[in-house]
Amino acid sequence: MTTGKLLPVLKTTDPMLLSMAKSVLEAADIPFVVQGEAGVSVFPLGPAGAHVTNRSTGTIVLVEESRFEEAKSLLETPAEEA
Repeated sequence: MTTGKLLPVLKTTDPMLLSMAKSVLEAADIPFVVQGEAGVSVFPLGPAGAHVTNRSTGTIVLVEESRFEEAKSLLETPAEEA
């Protein structure tokens, strides 16, 4: 990762959502940093905890500013129906 500015592309308390987001970003070859990942496994609140704002209970996925729009688009795009 270069030294560009990092922007939050996802905030979650759901370990499954975090895992999927990491897989999507890795597949797209978008470098990312995860802050607070240990807190998600310690406090597995899942989707019900999505509105919890305490940093110790949530995870933030950060991407470089130059890749933010691409990452955001990928994470917001629903999977195609099979």
